[in-house]
Amino acid sequence: MPTVISRWRAQLGPGAASALLVSAICLMLTTVAWYASRAAASGEAHGRFRLAVTETAIGIADALDNYENVLRGGVGLLAVAPEATRAQWRAYVETVRATERLRGIQGVGFARRVPAAEKEAHIRAVQAEGFPDYRIHPDGPREDYTPIVYLEPFDWRNQRAFGYDMM
Repeated sequence: MPTVISRWRAQLGPGAASALLVSAICLMLTTVAWYASRAAASGEAHGRFRLAVTETAIGIADALDNYENVLRGGVGLLAVAPEATRAQWRAYVETVRATERLRGIQGVGFARRVPAAEKEAHIRAVQAEGFPDYRIHPDGPREDYTPIVYLEPFDWRNQRAFGYDMM
């Protein structure tokens, strides 16, 4: 009784076994090459991703350092001139050109601590500077207020924050 293999050999001819063996070897080599190239491409993609993440982290750290330096400069101004005027604050912000040079900065401001007992006097003083509509917002009684009193550039967008109680 002929076996299945002997029947196939009879039908395929004398070179069939060699052709099947060569085909199997080629298929195996193709599979190995595919896995190797996939692993190499994956490793390269992971390397590019790690590099992009590192560059982004460095960029964020640099930006935060720059923002901190602008704020430290404002602290320096207030350290040498505790009662710095609005014009002095504007001159500082214009000099450092923060909104031009540092992406993401909309304005540089200063919020003053105002005890509740001094709230009305504070409001009158700011209104006397030429801001008759100035008020501390949101409304409500608090022990202390921290309204934004200087904010540059003092454009339409930043004017909405003028008087905003940070706390």
